[in-house]
Parts: sequence; structure tokens; C-alpha cells
Amino acid sequence: MNSYNLGFNVNNQQLTNNNQIILGRFNPSNQSGVFTIGAKDASDIDNVEKVKNKLSNCFWKQIPESRRSFIASTFEIFMDLHNNKTLTENEIINDKINILNKYSKEYREKIEIEKNNSLNDEKEREMYNEIYSIFHLYEVLYLSENDNNNISELLARWLTDNFYNITANEDKIFKLNKPLNNEEDWKLLLKCILNINKYRIKALNLLQKYCFNNSLYNNKNSVFEKLIEIINSMPLVTDFSKYDEYKKTWIRWQSKVKIIFKESNYMVPSNVSFDFDIENYCHKIFGILSGNMESIISSCDSWKQIIVSLIYFHQPETKVSDIKTLFVHCKDTTNGTLLDSILSSLFKEDLNNCVTFCSKYDFWWLVTHISDLISYHYKFEGLKDYNCDLASWFKINYADSLGLQNDNWEIALGYVSTCPDDIKESLKTELINHIPLNSEDKVKKLILNCKKYNLKNVIIDIHKTLGMKEYKKGNYGEAIKHYMEIDDSYRISLICNELISQYIENGDLSQLHFIESLNQNSLYNSKINFLARYKQFQELYREKQYKKAGSLLIQLLTSEIAPKNFWYIILIDAVPLLENKQIIFNSSETYELMRCLEEITTSHRKNEYLATLNKKVKSEEELENLINVIRIALVRNLARTSALLI
Repeated sequence: MNSYNLGFNVNNQQLTNNNQIILGRFNPSNQSGVFTIGAKDASDIDNVEKVKNKLSNCFWKQIPESRRSFIASTFEIFMDLHNNKTLTENEIINDKINILNKYSKEYREKIEIEKNNSLNDEKEREMYNEIYSIFHLYEVLYLSENDNNNISELLARWLTDNFYNITANEDKIFKLNKPLNNEEDWKLLLKCILNINKYRIKALNLLQKYCFNNSLYNNKNSVFEKLIEIINSMPLVTDFSKYDEYKKTWIRWQSKVKIIFKESNYMVPSNVSFDFDIENYCHKIFGILSGNMESIISSCDSWKQIIVSLIYFHQPETKVSDIKTLFVHCKDTTNGTLLDSILSSLFKEDLNNCVTFCSKYDFWWLVTHISDLISYHYKFEGLKDYNCDLASWFKINYADSLGLQNDNWEIALGYVSTCPDDIKESLKTELINHIPLNSEDKVKKLILNCKKYNLKNVIIDIHKTLGMKEYKKGNYGEAIKHYMEIDDSYRISLICNELISQYIENGDLSQLHFIESLNQNSLYNSKINFLARYKQFQELYREKQYKKAGSLLIQLLTSEIAPKNFWYIILIDAVPLLENKQIIFNSSETYELMRCLEEITTSHRKNEYLATLNKKVKSEEELENLINVIRIALVRNLARTSALLI
């Protein structure tokens, strides 16, 4: 069990009333939880409900129904990833990185869909927003397609796409005919500058509208015209086929911006008045565009914006391995949100901490899939107590939480199947053994999955469990079918003996309908073979196919598959055939019937063979009369067959 997905039905009153408390710690995240066990005194012995009420339970939280489609669709991506043969190579090559990038994007597409489907659930939508931003950053930092990829541009897109979208109120400012007349408008312009990779056109639109409204066009001394010129000439990485060409152009462009920034004379027109420090905003904007660290840091409202803006404007050639050195300029990220901790861990290449923080989400889908992707290029330390690596540990426990909800057990098996060989077989067995066998369709699916994963022992256990379940309900035929699937001759024989005994007692053959569904190869068991043939005899007799019925009776005796305590029934069944107008048995067959009669009536085990028959007659004399009836029928039939030979 894992703390992320556990609910604790514990309150102070229960802790006070109960006299046993266990403090549990969940490895490997080292998080703790409280378990309480109810006190049981003498007064509780006869009061079951009272005892139950004194228990405080630890249980998995139910995964919301709304997440089921997401779990199923992303599971398909997960399995496709693990079936990709290229990823089985040991060395990390560009092809492998590109493949992982593709799968991560597929995960993000599913997350995006789920986010849009959660419009009415703010908490759920927020969770998917955060998961999306984590996967997006992981792609940028660790799954870049090649060394020449512009990491600064990719990080800028990540930041603006996930954290700095234009709000509805801000969008109204862009639609104003006369913007930039109050401080809120300039704050929005500053936001556009910091996220200029996405909002460049919007920034230009604000400035151009202001110049037009205040007759400031073509005024080279206007700070607004300078800004428009600089932003218009700003190079975009998408405009260059080679990154080196973009880099050279960027350096030349930023050199011009730095010259303007150093002049520190923005010459705001004297006919323009503001009730706030417009020159301060202009100073910040030019400082940001020139890559000035002080301007960037003072203008940002989050550590995420600081780190990305420093890379984008100040050190665009920064490599991923060098990003962590820039964190000295960021605000404290450890006291922020859980999301801040995860994102900063990715920036700092602290992947162990990253997945540990991810495990604190109330949905272990995230930690399972992010650690799975990471494990292809980063080796997690093994967990000695669990004999597996960290990524596998998360998959196992995510599968555990899924498996406890009946509809997800097939998916849970898939996750377990990708774990190391030395542990996955026992885990799959354990998982399946906890799945309720409460429908025929589920049993069929379960057995198919067991065959898929070559879990022969589990198949045997399933059929044994179901066989015993049917046996206890008195469904002997259904029980035999389960035992035949696993060739359990011992249990088949036991149940067949019970069926034979039932027929001997009350003549009931109603449970033999299962025989009709068996193929001939299934009749290897002598007891089933006997029941099948005897059932066939009954059918032939009802159809008045007396010759075939008589022949079958003789076979039951001569083949010795009929138990001897059943022989007297066969002999009684033979009487109507012996008395039939048509001669059914020839002389040799009649002698065989006589031999059988004498064997059970003269044997030292006579009482055992005739035990049931003794119960049906009132006296020893009545028993002898019945045996004499059989003898007379045999003698008369023998006389008839002998007469034919004369």
C-alpha cells in the first residue's frame, strides 16, 4: 500500500477510545500514516457491530469514475512504448530520445483532452494542468531532439503555454482604442515582453495604438518608436534553418538593444503625462530585451519566469546541465507548492527528488509514467527491500491501486508485466488472486490474460477455486468442468463418485447435462466415461433403441468402468430388455450378466455392493425376491437364445 492513495478513517475520538495504535511508514517515500486497531473488551464479544465501530481502517481511495477513460487510453500508449523494440537498446541514441519524445507528446495530448473534459471540476482541471506542465518541461529538458535545438525558445514556449496565458480581463485591454494610459496597461505590456516569444504581436499592437493616438509616429526620439523598432527587428528562431545563423543575428540585435539601454534616456514626450513612473517601465523593458539580469529578476513574478527569462534573454546558449547554476538568482523554490518542487527538481537534474515529489499527488498515474520515461535514460537506484528499481516500484503500486477496482485489473496486469522478470510473475499471481471471480465473462477474460502472461499456476488456482465454489453450491457438473480444464483427475473422481452415489440413492441424473458439452478427448477419466455412457444408455432406452441400449449395458460391465456398487442397477435396468419380445441379449451376453450377478451376490463384499439396495427393500426376503427376479429374467432369456440355436 502507498500513502498517496490511501484514505484514513481515523478521528481523535477513535484514537482516544482505541488502545492500540500503529505508526506505519511507507517506503520508499518515507511518508508516515497512522493505523489504529480497536480495543476489544468482554462486553464486545457478543456485539459484532460494536467491535467493527472500534476499528479505524486504512484503505485505498476509490479512483474517480471520470478518470477511467484517461487511464485506459494512456495505458495503450504505455504498452505501445514498452513494445517498441528500439527502446530495448542499451545506449541512449538520438533515435531513442526522439521515440521517447513522441510518446511523451502522446501522453500530453491525452492530458489535454482530459483537462478540457474537466471544465466543471476545478480541482481536477488544475491537477491535469499541473501534470501537463510537468510532462512538457520534462520533454524540453531531457527529450530535446538534438544538441542544436534552441533550449531557450523551447523553455519560453513551455512557460507561456502553461503559466502566462492572457486572461479575459487582459484581453479587453488589447481591444481598447487608447491603451497604455494607466499602470495596468503597462503591466500587461511588461508581461508581453517577458513572454515575447508568444505575445510579440500583442506588445507591438499596444505600442502602435499608443503612438497613433498621440501623434508619436516617425518620432525617432520617442521611447515608443524605439521599442517598436527593436521588437520588430527581434530575430525569431523559427525564421532560421540553422541555429548558428539565428545565434549570430540574435547577438547583433541584442548589442543594439544594449546600447539603447546604456544611454538610459528614453525621452518620454513632454506632452504625455502619467500618474506613475513610465520611465521605470521603459527601463525594465529595455533591460529585459538587452539581457540585463537585474531588470529581468526585478520584473519577474515567479522563480519559473526568472529562470526561463534569464536563459532566454541573458544566456540563450545555456545547456541543460548548466541551468542549475542559475538558481542562485531565483527565489526560494523549496517553500513553494508541490508543483514548484517538482519543476525545480527537473531544472536541477535531481530526478530522484522529482519522482518522489510526484508520488505525493493523489493520482499515481503521474509518478508511474514520468518515472517510466525517465528510466530509459536515467538509472534509478535499486530498492533493496523490494528487489526492484524505483520506477518499477511505482508501477507495481499503481497497478495495485488499479487492481483493487475490478474494471481496471486487466490494465493493472499490463503495468506489472513490464516489471523485472524476477518479480513480475509473483506480482501478477498475487494481483490476480485478489480479483473477485464474480462473473463468467470476467473469469474468461482473466484466464485469457493468464494464458497471455503464461501464468499456468494461476489458471490452476482459478479453476480450483471456481470448482470448489460450484461444488459447495451443489453444481457438481459445473465443478467437474472446471477440474477438467486443469486435468485434476483426483477431484473429478471424487465428484463423479458423489454423482454416482446420488443416482444410486435417488435415481437423479439431472446434473449430467454438462457431459453434452465435452469433447471425446475429455472422456479419458474412467468415472466421467462411465457417467457419459450410462447417460447415453438412458437416452437410447427412452428412444426405444433397445438393441443399442443392451449392447451399451454389456460394455459397461465388460469394460469394468462401472463401479461394482452400481452393477445391481445395471442388472435391474437389464430386466425390461431381457423380457422384451425381441431378443436383445445373445447367450454370451446373458452369461456375462449372470456372471456379474453371481459376483456381487456371492462376494464377501456383498453387503457393500448391495448396501443401497438393502435400504430400498423392507427385508432380506424382499431383497432375495428382487435378485430372483433378475435371475429368472436371465434364465428365461438364455432359454430363448438357446431355442434359436436348435
